[in-house]
Amino acid sequence: MFRSPPALFNTGAPVYRMLGLVIIAVLLMLLDQRYRATEVIRSGIQQVLYPVQVLLSQPGKLIVSVTSDWHTMQGMQDTLIQQKNTIRELSLLSNNSENLEAENAHLRKLLNLQQQTPYESLAAEIIFNPINPSAQKIVINRGRNDGIALGMPVANDLGIIGQIVRLFDTAAEVALIEERDAAIPVMVSRNNQRGILFGAGRASPLELKFISNFADLDV
Repeated sequence: MFRSPPALFNTGAPVYRMLGLVIIAVLLMLLDQRYRATEVIRSGIQQVLYPVQVLLSQPGKLIVSVTSDWHTMQGMQDTLIQQKNTIRELSLLSNNSENLEAENAHLRKLLNLQQQTPYESLAAEIIFNPINPSAQKIVINRGRNDGIALGMPVANDLGIIGQIVRLFDTAAEVALIEERDAAIPVMVSRNNQRGILFGAGRASPLELKFISNFADLDV
C-alpha cells in the first residue's frame, strides 16, 4: 500500500524545498542562541529521557564493576601466591639457618676438643652406616692414606664413641662402644677407680664391670 508524501514535500522544486528547510533551520538556531527559545523544550525532553539514560547506563556500569572486581580478585590471588612462595622460602631459610647454627655449634665443640687434647687428632666425617642393623658400626671418610691405624680411638665432643676395627685406603670402619661385645677400659677421674665398660647392644645402657662393689661411684 503506497502513501503520498506530505504536502511540504509535494510542492515546488526540490532545490527550493531544501533551501527553505535550511533557512528555517538557520532561523531556529539564531533564535535559540539569542533568546534560548528551545531551552524549555530541551529541559523537558531531558527530564523525560533522564530515567531512560540512567537505565541504559546500568549495563555498562555493571560490566565495568564486574571487570574491576575480577581484576582485583586476580591481583589478590597473585599476591596470595607470591606471599605463600615467600613464606615457603622464609621457612626453608629458617630451617637452613637452624641447621647451620646447630652444625656450627657442633663444629665449635669439636674444635675445642681438638685444642684441648694433648695428642694429635684428625677430624673425620661419618659417611654411612653398614647394612647390618644389629652391628653398631659406622664408616668414616679417613683411612690408611690419612695415617689411620687399627685400634685407634674415635671421639666426638662428648668423649670416646668407638674404635677403628677395619681399615681401607680412604675410609675406615668404626665399632661403637655400645655394640655388643665391645669393651673399653675406663677410669673414674675423681678417685682413680678402674674398670671395663662393655656394650650391651643398640639403645641399651653400657655395663661397667670388673670394679669393686665397695667402689665410691656416683651416677
